[in-house]
Amino acid sequence: SRRFEFKQLLMLIGLILLVYIIGIVVYVVRDLSASSNRHLPIAEGNDQIILNNPETALSTTVPSWKDYTSTDGNFKTKFPTLPTRKTDSVKDADGFDITTLSYSSQGDGSTYFIFVYEYADPSMVETNSKFDASAAFEAMMNGMVNTANHGNLLYSSNTTFLGKKALRYRIEVGKETLDGILFMNENRIYNVMMDYFTNAVQKTDIDSFTSNFELR
Repeated sequence: SRRFEFKQLLMLIGLILLVYIIGIVVYVVRDLSASSNRHLPIAEGNDQIILNNPETALSTTVPSWKDYTSTDGNFKTKFPTLPTRKTDSVKDADGFDITTLSYSSQGDGSTYFIFVYEYADPSMVETNSKFDASAAFEAMMNGMVNTANHGNLLYSSNTTFLGKKALRYRIEVGKETLDGILFMNENRIYNVMMDYFTNAVQKTDIDSFTSNFELR
């Protein structure tokens, strides 16, 4: 229904990525579109995002990655260093919470992120046929492209990850590249992502990073 689509778009707007991360400066997007067409860009693209810290990212080499388990995020993975964890919560149009968990760790020339978006609304689950997870992934990817200053989508492809519907993407932001995958488990959308300088040689690529990821 139109009401459901409008409600879902408002929730997706509340999920704009790349907030609270060490080494990131985000100027929050204003005047987001309230259109019920969820495929329209949800950011104006005038805001600046600085991702890596150029003074440390390329010089940090990690001899062995650390196991990390998130009980509230329901996942287990490896990071180059103990990640910085941040959390936030916003209300959707019906007063339900959307909780954002973010984890970031820098090493081996890149910054590694995991974002978890948890819906309190019981209708927003992967088993609900009215909730279009693929459209949610596309809207979130478009949000990253348009929030970044001079963001450019290099690649995207529907795929599967851990047996779930997923979206792989690659976004260019100035001299840096965002490489990641979006997928949903129960009432949570996950964004497993790395940020690196485009011309740098990667010691650990996105496939290696995601291969460590497990749901709990």
